[in-house]
Amino acid sequence: MSWNRAVAELRCGKALGFSMSEYAEAGAYLKTRDFTLGRYNFEPAEAIVGEDEDYILNYDRLSALKPSLGLEYPDILFMGALCFNMDRHTKN
Repeated sequence: MSWNRAVAELRCGKALGFSMSEYAEAGAYLKTRDFTLGRYNFEPAEAIVGEDEDYILNYDRLSALKPSLGLEYPDILFMGALCFNMDRHTKN
């Protein structure tokens, strides 16, 4: 994701009232602070679902980790569709 695209997605998500990560430029990459305070592994979703993009599987796996993640999953998908971020559910 480019820096401009990340900033646009962040602004859009905040305007819609979603809980959003904060991004910072780090050379060719983007970085975000660890908002879990070190309690969770900060791997992308594909670490728990592989490359399977089945929405129900993703929802079930996220909900098993923490029920509130399942409640936020539709919002994550909505933001992905709105910002055309097609890897939203497995690469983030």
